Amino acid sequence: MKIEEMHYSIIIKELDKAFDVFEKLYGRLNEGSDFDLYEKHMIEAVVNFNKDNGTNYDPADTLDHVLALNEDDEDEDMQYMNEALENWNNLQAELKAENEK
Repeated sequence: MKIEEMHYSIIIKELDKAFDVFEKLYGRLNEGSDFDLYEKHMIEAVVNFNKDNGTNYDPADTLDHVLALNEDDEDEDMQYMNEALENWNNLQAELKAENEK
């Protein structure tokens, strides 16, 4: 999936806003945070972006794409947020694999 360049910075701003809302509602993101709820906030930001801009970016793919592109250009909070979401996704994949055995 390719995010148009003109949309990339807007999506980043929307994700930053969603991150700020999450922290205001549930506290600073840390190991004890509800990452399902966190992911819901991030996906909702992409869904709202799609509605506002007439686009149809897949929310999960968009998050993955933005995380991959942002790895070299992120502040400390964004880096922590990205690492936490990646760890959460890895844990979910491991649990799913164990349950399928």
